Amino acid sequence: MTETLSDVLRHSAEAVSAPSVDVAALVARAGKRQRRRRIMLALAATAVVGAVTAGSLAVRGGSDGDIEPAPSPSPAPPSSVAVDPTGARPMVYAAGSTLHVGDETFEASKPVAFIDATDDGAVYEAANDCTLWFTDGTTASVIGKSPWTAAPTARYGSVVTGDSGSLVVWGDVTSCKHQEAHGFVVYDTSRREVVRRIPSAGAVLYVDEDQVYFSPRSDPGCWVQDLHACGDPHLFRYDVTSGETTKLALAEWDADLSTHTRMFVAAMPGLVGSFHDFHQAASFSQVGARLVHADPVPLTTTSGEKVRLRLPNGWTAPGAEGSGGMIQVSQWLDDDTVVLWADDGGGDLPAKNGDLLVCRLPDGTCRVAVARSARDYVAPYRASE
Repeated sequence: MTETLSDVLRHSAEAVSAPSVDVAALVARAGKRQRRRRIMLALAATAVVGAVTAGSLAVRGGSDGDIEPAPSPSPAPPSSVAVDPTGARPMVYAAGSTLHVGDETFEASKPVAFIDATDDGAVYEAANDCTLWFTDGTTASVIGKSPWTAAPTARYGSVVTGDSGSLVVWGDVTSCKHQEAHGFVVYDTSRREVVRRIPSAGAVLYVDEDQVYFSPRSDPGCWVQDLHACGDPHLFRYDVTSGETTKLALAEWDADLSTHTRMFVAAMPGLVGSFHDFHQAASFSQVGARLVHADPVPLTTTSGEKVRLRLPNGWTAPGAEGSGGMIQVSQWLDDDTVVLWADDGGGDLPAKNGDLLVCRLPDGTCRVAVARSARDYVAPYRASE
């Protein structure tokens, strides 16, 4: 018997088994697609925000005739395998041409005469060589030209990093032969690029995450270095993001620095116009098993906690008494941890023999992180004011 077309279609449909639907798999697939879409939207939004930010920086910088605009951002460098910029800073120092950045070592082409830290690694120079380098502990690159490095006293104000953040500031020199700086270069080690140039030359006093405090040398009158006898010195704050320069009174300088955690304070009411004496680095003397502030005034943190440091059992400061050796803060690893550089004071060049101590401020305990040896070391140098 011949079946009609409708009978054939009905019988064929009845012969097909019911489909099996994996609901969980479908939900998972949909969720995966939704997450992928969200990530793509977030990346697109980030790209737009980055473009707007870069554009606004260039516009703001261009509006100030004295400030060069920041260059267009280059692609972000690959993340460092030696340094975690979100964690504590690595301890940095050099022995000859070997740089130590945390647990990593890197060989420079010449013996190192200057080294300092940022959140991303270390900047360094060889003696009498105005080439400034940056390394993350695995690779190194030239980042600019700065005034020559010879002795520690020549370093103060030449190349300055903050005790937190990625900024490095140095005197902008035309060439190595002509050492006269005609402004400041502001370099960001997280972006691996120059982000600003400040035309005023002078002395860099302090650098934080996004501001540079300086005293220009061209203005007549009272200088910030003369705080002990000066009621209204020339103090300026340069904001790297906006490109704006603001003149500060001593009270504003005092208020600004008091907000920084990685800073010491010595109460000195004898100062004219300022009650506090702020230190990026303070000097200490050994008294038995303790380290005491070298100045005859108490030393505190900006939160008001007294600084009391205890030495490891049996440790003695290097160098004979009166030899010129120093014990002072070399760098901050985090808000509660400092590195002290105890050197023997020998020689005029930066390389010294001594110990690097790591001290925890909350309990005051110190340990020897790098022991003195037959080799001389170069550690970050902070002038104690």
